[in-house]
Amino acid sequence: AVKEDCTTLVRTLGDLFGRDRLYLTTVAFGPPTENFQVLQDMAAVLPRSSFQKLGLSANSLRTAFSSISSTLSTMTSESAGTSLIHRRIVVDKTTARNERKWDVYLSSEGNFVSKKRWSLAEKRFLAVLMPLGVDGVGHALGTIGKGVDRIVHHAAEMGLDKQGVIFEMGEQLVAKETAHEVFMKDKEFHTNFC
Repeated sequence: AVKEDCTTLVRTLGDLFGRDRLYLTTVAFGPPTENFQVLQDMAAVLPRSSFQKLGLSANSLRTAFSSISSTLSTMTSESAGTSLIHRRIVVDKTTARNERKWDVYLSSEGNFVSKKRWSLAEKRFLAVLMPLGVDGVGHALGTIGKGVDRIVHHAAEMGLDKQGVIFEMGEQLVAKETAHEVFMKDKEFHTNFC
């Protein structure tokens, strides 16, 4: 009864979303002698799904989740189709924080509008004051990471001394931006990310 209920549910989801579009990974984490036939049967219902029997090894579990994550990233890219244009990005994981090329946005020059922080409680951005001495923000032009949807740069709050020299201050930050041109100015896309 449990096996039939589970496989019927997966079959129903496949019929609803398309069996070739739905991906299900069932992961058996337990003693090697344990019977995980229900999980194996659930995965067998859909053509792109998989079953993984890991035993009790934490390393095996990590590998399984890494594999699942990679598959989901690939499928996200596939489902995006050709309508999303990826920006050309060179990733340099060795980029140091003291990289010389930064984009800097200063309030004194009118380039920095405001600082906002995402509120989990209110589910929206709230305006916050800049710390004393901070005149804006900046991010390194070098890319230190790239995911399916995001590009990552070193970032910092910036100060401006009396001689007009811009300097990094505060905690080390990262700046994330969309990897797709279509979302560059889409405020809702960035709000969903938060």
